[in-house]
Amino acid sequence: MKITMMLAAAGVALSMHATAFAAPSPNAYIDAQGDELRPYDGKGFAHDLAYINAFFDLSRERFIIEAGFHNPIKPSWGAPESVSDDAALVGFIGFDLDNDPTTGSRPIQNDFGDMFPRLGLGLDLELALTRYNPQGYLRGVLFEEEIEARTKFYADRFVASIDLALFRDRDIPFGEYGFAAIFGTEFQPTDATDSIGTTYVVPTPATGALAALGGVAAMIRRRR
Repeated sequence: MKITMMLAAAGVALSMHATAFAAPSPNAYIDAQGDELRPYDGKGFAHDLAYINAFFDLSRERFIIEAGFHNPIKPSWGAPESVSDDAALVGFIGFDLDNDPTTGSRPIQNDFGDMFPRLGLGLDLELALTRYNPQGYLRGVLFEEEIEARTKFYADRFVASIDLALFRDRDIPFGEYGFAAIFGTEFQPTDATDSIGTTYVVPTPATGALAALGGVAAMIRRRR
């Protein structure tokens, strides 16, 4: 079942209504600062995305997703039915794991007309931040199978992780995949990715050490 169907059934959609800021990785997607919107409530709180760092960490056996913001955030799980904390974050993030825009779901930001850039992705892994999530987890879909991602919130960022066994079970290689995300409050979407971000791979320490040794050996050979 697609993530959009799950959320519609739950009655949630963006169209309704103390740690220091972490430095993003050089490989991270960087979003423009100050481009947040308030389409439905001009005086409402607006989340301003700063970066998304998404990578396969082979040393920890996890797929890591870190999203940072230019404002304080709080998890939305457990928020009251009618009143939500302004800083409570709602959103969706998705990955095109077969690099094929004709399969999977289109990015949700594409459904908001000219409000956000339309991105040519077919999302096979989708995660949702909503108040219906169990505390400490994001709910999602991986090739139409429901999954959960362990998640921790900090002052201005959150970090979610997924066991790499879920990817190996589906013969998904670890590599570069496009992703898109949209964030906002319970009442309105306020920011989305301006362009397609890309995942990357962090090798195991052993693999990294072998690569370093290989580089040293090559330098020695060139010097002879």
